[in-house]
Amino acid sequence: FFSIDADFVSEWELDLNIRGERFLRVQSPFFRGRISSDLRLLGTLQEPFLNGALTIPTGTVLFPFGNIRLQQGEIRFAPANPYDPQLDISGEAETMGYTIRMDVSGSAYDPQLQFSSNPPLTQESIILMLTAGIMPSDDIAASGGAVGQRLALYLGRGLASDLFGSTDESW
Repeated sequence: FFSIDADFVSEWELDLNIRGERFLRVQSPFFRGRISSDLRLLGTLQEPFLNGALTIPTGTVLFPFGNIRLQQGEIRFAPANPYDPQLDISGEAETMGYTIRMDVSGSAYDPQLQFSSNPPLTQESIILMLTAGIMPSDDIAASGGAVGQRLALYLGRGLASDLFGSTDESW
């Protein structure tokens, strides 16, 4: 996080509560949502650490060919390992006739990303469908032009949002 090693303040102790309900709005080309916190900043100015959790009450992970609406999201900072938070994030999407589920677990340094679907597909097929618009069966495949248009729309969405701001207040 930070470290202040000036002799006269480095050993000052910290005990700060950092609480906020939906206080942080995140808007990027890959994720949009709100974040709440229930954290404590502890330790010293030289060696601070977080304890508690960040939660994501609303959010969407954005892919070119499908958006996954988060159903739950939590990032936990534990005193035993405060610099490698634990992840517990899940969401679903309905796209191209499939229900896609995404689960993220593990730690921030070693996240475990798992996709599943109904009807069942392999993880590779799901990732190709969400990122490139490639359907698992040849009879429903998107044309090259349609894939290009969706990809351009996805890439332009972040630029337009940066230039003009988002008008979507639902998240």
